Amino acid sequence: MSFIELDEVKRHLAVSHSHDDDVLQLHIRAAEAYAGEYLRRDLSADFPDGIPESIKAGLSMHVFALYTCRGGDAPLPPGYKIMMAHYRNFAG
Repeated sequence: MSFIELDEVKRHLAVSHSHDDDVLQLHIRAAEAYAGEYLRRDLSADFPDGIPESIKAGLSMHVFALYTCRGGDAPLPPGYKIMMAHYRNFAG
C-alpha cells in the first residue's frame, strides 16, 4: 500500500506520460521506506487513516529528488526535514 499515489506524484513532477511509471513507483516505495526509517515509525500502524499532508509533501519532495537525480546522488530536499520534523519519533 502506497501512502502517495502515482497520479499525485506525476502532478507534482509535471509528468504527463506513462513511460516512467515503473521508475516512479520504485521511487515512491523507496521514499516511503526511507520516511519510515527517518521518522522511526511504522507509517501503516501509526497512521491507519492515512498520513498527514506534511508527510505526503515530504514524500513528494523526496520522489522528485530521486527522479531528477537518477545518478544515485539524490540529496534530500531542504524542505524535507521541515515537513517531517513534527512526526519524528525520538523515543526510540
